[in-house]
Amino acid sequence: MFKAIDQDDVALAGDVLTLFRFMLATGQRIGECLAVLWFEVDLQAGRVDVSSTGHGLVRMSNKSKAGERSLLIPSWMVSEL
Repeated sequence: MFKAIDQDDVALAGDVLTLFRFMLATGQRIGECLAVLWFEVDLQAGRVDVSSTGHGLVRMSNKSKAGERSLLIPSWMVSEL
């Protein structure tokens, strides 16, 4: 499924494969994915709560209430997490 990513030397060296997959699985932007904390992930229910975004090393609240949402995580991503 992710053959191109799994064979990319830059991705492998940067240890970003799980991040790429999480972005694809949830449809979130990179800042939102990097701002997820473990307590916002429910592996039993297969859900992640999106409450923040990030800019560099700074975690910030979403700009609006519409940015706060709960997303389903596909079973293949739950297994990887």
